[in-house]
Amino acid sequence: MQTELMKAAQQVINSWEKGDLAGAVNNMREVLEAAQQVINSWEKGDLAGAVNNMREVLEDMDEASPDQIAQARERYDETAEIDDDALVSETDDGVWVSAWVFLPDDSTL
Repeated sequence: MQTELMKAAQQVINSWEKGDLAGAVNNMREVLEAAQQVINSWEKGDLAGAVNNMREVLEDMDEASPDQIAQARERYDETAEIDDDALVSETDDGVWVSAWVFLPDDSTL
């Protein structure tokens, strides 16, 4: 179950990196389905299974190093907020650092 969640999450990242927004949206649905499986385990009384699945998913997440956070903040100081415990996704030519982007109330999507 946890491997399904991680595979689906990686597919979202891969689609996003390729500029394939439709693919990222479709892959996000797979992430949500895998997360629902974790919830179903919990609801069926398999607390240990649900906790183990979530533990394994969380262990696979990498935190950004202080240097990566500093570099990201330096480059995107005016346009993004980067947490002290940001996550990273490594690629062949760099890393993606998780960040927050502000949209004012009058923004349209």
